[in-house]
Amino acid sequence: MQETVASIKANGVMVPGLARPEKDGNGYELIAGHRRHRGSELAGLEEMPFIVREMTDHEAVQAMKDSNKQREQTLPSELAALLDLEVEDIKHQGTRLKGVAEGDIGKRSVEIVGEAHDMNYKKVMRYLRLNSLVPELLDKVDEKKMGFMPAVELSFIRPKNQCLIAVSIDGEHHGLSKKPAMVRASIGARTIAFRCGNYGCI
Repeated sequence: MQETVASIKANGVMVPGLARPEKDGNGYELIAGHRRHRGSELAGLEEMPFIVREMTDHEAVQAMKDSNKQREQTLPSELAALLDLEVEDIKHQGTRLKGVAEGDIGKRSVEIVGEAHDMNYKKVMRYLRLNSLVPELLDKVDEKKMGFMPAVELSFIRPKNQCLIAVSIDGEHHGLSKKPAMVRASIGARTIAFRCGNYGCI
């Protein structure tokens, strides 16, 4: 992450992220570019370029998979986000499960996703818990400064208390003032600004 931040400070964000409108019409969901978005926050940027595209859950899953294939190793945070999308995709398909064998119909969505990734449903559930971590703690998991299981346990703690733990670990007390970054999304020839998720310790 430090290398990403340094690159963004020197050159800005050279490749836009990918997002889609939230289903309730309020805000946007990041599909690809989570690491660049977090790096932009840490670099002190208030905006970041994003391409906004209408996508179904199934299309969003494929887009995230394609994005992950472009790097050598998928980070825990990226895998957690991908698994979450895949589980939601299966839930929303109802009885018409695309890409799911007939014998798998009726199985829990986490079991189906787990089998696709060669992991049991318990491990899938643990990865899903990482999505409940504040970015400051999730960064530590990605950077291997915090173990996977301790991170899962911390995910059950309130975000405010997670922030205190993150600050305690770092020995820094300025982290609590971190505010969500503004990102810029490009749609064709026009640009809009939007807030993306509850990033940072507020």
